[in-house]
Amino acid sequence: MLYKFLNRVQIMRLLDLKHINQHNVVVGDLYKFKYIEKIYMPRVHHTVKRKPEWIGVGNVIYMTPLGAKFMEREQGVNLEAIGWKKIKPFSSANHYPHRMKMTDFEISLDDDFIKYGLPFDLKKWYVTDLENEKIDGQFIRKTKMSTDDKESHIIPDMAFCIQTPHTQKEALFFAEVDTAKETIKGSRLVESNTIEKKYKVYNQIWRERVFKDRFNTTAEAFRVLTITKDLEHLQSIREKTSMAVDYPEMFLLTTHEYIKSHGVMFAPIWYNLDPNQPDPKPIFDYEKFKI
Repeated sequence: MLYKFLNRVQIMRLLDLKHINQHNVVVGDLYKFKYIEKIYMPRVHHTVKRKPEWIGVGNVIYMTPLGAKFMEREQGVNLEAIGWKKIKPFSSANHYPHRMKMTDFEISLDDDFIKYGLPFDLKKWYVTDLENEKIDGQFIRKTKMSTDDKESHIIPDMAFCIQTPHTQKEALFFAEVDTAKETIKGSRLVESNTIEKKYKVYNQIWRERVFKDRFNTTAEAFRVLTITKDLEHLQSIREKTSMAVDYPEMFLLTTHEYIKSHGVMFAPIWYNLDPNQPDPKPIFDYEKFKI
């Protein structure tokens, strides 16, 4: 996995560093060779449940053009293939909480496949909403999907596909990172900006099979993974959106803390929208590993 930007805590977690001095040695060498740079992000005024919070951001580290070229030589791929673009991490400090939660998810997903010692690479591909591609002369987000009538579209924060080696059977996932700032369910006037509306669009995308051609997959369905602030907010999403979709089992929810503590794929941390299934379950049974 290539991480577009990381903070100190994420670097220490990713490299399993126990002390800040170890972190300073690692990034110090990278700074010395000008492979990375840092950008200082000011404190962010972040409101959750009408309670203002100030989040101390500090420095965010990102790869320089020189670092990207080094990666290109080391990995034997071109810059586009490793997902590098000459941009700074954020257009605004307000994006920081969301983007850092996305990176936490990416690290946990990678950890699953390393930690469990699986003898094959399960991830067929992975893409985030930061990446664009040129279609009919226009650059669009790689994760964007539109309904057949073009009236609605969705841009997942992340999309990834895995496959079992013995059957080549594919499983497709879309991830939505929620920081509890988005309205869950609103009136018809504000429906377009709600979580419920997102789920309705995903539901339509599934009915129309748009995802198959868009992502060139043999998967017959997909799962939407929503990672949110806490269990209270998670249960509120379940209660308010369960009636909006045809198959509530396709929509799975957990918390950011669960992801960081237990991983993504094999821990029983996922609740679906079905009110008749109150207990969390893993996405996959590790012992059987069935898709």
